[in-house]
Amino acid sequence: MKLIKNKYIVLVCILFLAAAAAEGFVYMNYGKLQEQPVMLGRFLRIYPIYNDDGSWLHGRLGIGYVRGLLVLEDILSFLVEVFLIRYISSICDFFSISRKVLMAAACAMAATFYRFFTRLRGVYVLDYLHVRGRGVFDLPDLYLFLTMVGIILWIVVPYYKAYHSFKKEKVKGMSLL
Repeated sequence: MKLIKNKYIVLVCILFLAAAAAEGFVYMNYGKLQEQPVMLGRFLRIYPIYNDDGSWLHGRLGIGYVRGLLVLEDILSFLVEVFLIRYISSICDFFSISRKVLMAAACAMAATFYRFFTRLRGVYVLDYLHVRGRGVFDLPDLYLFLTMVGIILWIVVPYYKAYHSFKKEKVKGMSLL
C-alpha cells in the first residue's frame, strides 16, 4: 500500500515540475511567442496570455482575480480530491477493480497544487496553449481534462461492469431464499 501511495506522489511531483518547466519556458520566451506563435498543428499553437480572470468560474461570474478567494477554492479543491481518491480507492477495493484510475486523480492533484503554488506567488496564470475556437489553456488545464476523461472512462467501463455483475449476483442470491 505504501509503495502505491509513493508512486502517486512521485507522479504528482513529476506533473507539477512539468507544468513549472513549461510555464518557465513560455515566460522566458514570452516576447518572441507573442510576436511569432509556435504552431503545433492546424488547431493548436503556443500563444501566451495572462489569465486575469483567475479561473473559469470567476470569469463566468464576473468576479475577476480575487487572490484570497482563489486560494480558498484551491484548498477546497484539494479536500474534494482527497475525498474522491479515497472514495474511488474504496470502490476499487470492494469490486476488485484496478487502481489505474488513480493516475487520473493524480493529474487533478498536480493541477491543484500547481494552481495553489501560482496563487501563493501572487501572479496571474500564464495560459499558452491556444486551441482555435476553444480558448487558451495551460498544462494544468490539460491535467484536469485528463482527470475528467479518466474518471468518465472508469465509470463507463470497469465500474459499470463490476457493479452490474455484483448486482446480478446479489439479486440471484436473494431469489434463492
